Amino acid sequence: MDSTLHLTLALTGQTCKGNPFNYYTYGAAFAEVEIDTLTGDFHTRTANIILDLGYSINPAIDVGQIEGAFIQGLGWVAMEELKWGDAAHKWIPPGCLYTSGPGSYKIPSMNDVPFKFSVSLLKGHPNVKGYPLI
Repeated sequence: MDSTLHLTLALTGQTCKGNPFNYYTYGAAFAEVEIDTLTGDFHTRTANIILDLGYSINPAIDVGQIEGAFIQGLGWVAMEELKWGDAAHKWIPPGCLYTSGPGSYKIPSMNDVPFKFSVSLLKGHPNVKGYPLI
């Protein structure tokens, strides 16, 4: 039995127009971060986020998604590090990614959650293009 998959692609030059992602979410955020200038260690003391989603079907779920996204973004920006096999990392085979999961790099934990974490949804402003898609 032949298990080979054959796929043919054709380029037509045709472009599509319109608004494929016609929803918008507006918001603002502020974080106060304490940094130890000797060690580089840091802790986010406060984080304040407000978003205009329009009418929320379930505000508790939306707030939970926003909190999770903040902590995930904190990990991406401040903790996770890609280590590839190169001249600086000779113990990794060339071109191979060593840090491919949470077993090989630090991800945020409960200790990384800000001391004061405030997330709110703007109320009374119907954002007609802001659907609860978070």
